[in-house]
Amino acid sequence: MQNCLAIDPGLEGTGYACWIDGKLVEADSIYSSKEEFTAKSKDIAVKLRRRVGRIFGHRGFNIAVEFPTNWTGSRKGYAATASGALLKLSYLIGVLATKINGVPEAVPVAKYKGTLPKDIVANRARHCLGLDVRKVHSRASHTWDAVYLGLWYQGLLKP
Repeated sequence: MQNCLAIDPGLEGTGYACWIDGKLVEADSIYSSKEEFTAKSKDIAVKLRRRVGRIFGHRGFNIAVEFPTNWTGSRKGYAATASGALLKLSYLIGVLATKINGVPEAVPVAKYKGTLPKDIVANRARHCLGLDVRKVHSRASHTWDAVYLGLWYQGLLKP
């Protein structure tokens, strides 16, 4: 089994899930009170780096990060493009990779969860985790997306 850090990046909350030898060790979300997006990105990245260092120590690990998708033809996609949200999210991913000192594998949403609603993602992740669900410290959708991404990335999703 591999060690894995799965990240669901977001400026309003970044979810992460840490796996050692295929077992979930910790999953949570990180928030920043900074207003400006570059300061917020750096704040989130520093907080994540501290947690990752505490969990993995000197162990090697793979990084899987949800890659931002522009949902063309939808109101949400249009609003994200018009507001610059996708560019800001891409910046956050770059800052995360720099601070964590790794090169993440960018995983498009369509590849690992498609258009599944957030509650279905969380329920499927809970089903796969069993008792390990106690390692999930946040109920935020960012956290559950990171857990689901980690399960998918490691081939641990149950039907």
